[in-house]
Amino acid sequence: MRLPRLIPILVVIGVIGASAPAGFVTATPVREVAVVNIAGPVEVQRMLLNGPYVFEHDTARMARGEPCTAIYEFSPNGLGRKVLSFHCLPRESGTVEHFTMRVQRSFEMPALRLTEYQFAGSGEAHGVPRR
Repeated sequence: MRLPRLIPILVVIGVIGASAPAGFVTATPVREVAVVNIAGPVEVQRMLLNGPYVFEHDTARMARGEPCTAIYEFSPNGLGRKVLSFHCLPRESGTVEHFTMRVQRSFEMPALRLTEYQFAGSGEAHGVPRR
């Protein structure tokens, strides 16, 4: 009679124990990617971008001291050629629902200059250094 009462208790303990480590897992993804259509020329590190591009941020590369941001030409068959890469300037920010680009007027080029970008659902913004 004792064994049938003990089984549900062990099952509950097993479920709690199996779910406990999940609270310690970080929510920050290692790699974030977004396809972005830039309507109008936007300057990114003295390069003018216009049209569809793929923005990629890789925290593993950032941890190794490598450029963590890469921007690729968009191709329907996959990634096109890499246009540029750089070390971003991360900062905590409020979460955004959509991929967001922050720009400002550029007096050096006839376009807006990308100063920061942020992926949908992320609470971290990535600043773009001037160069």
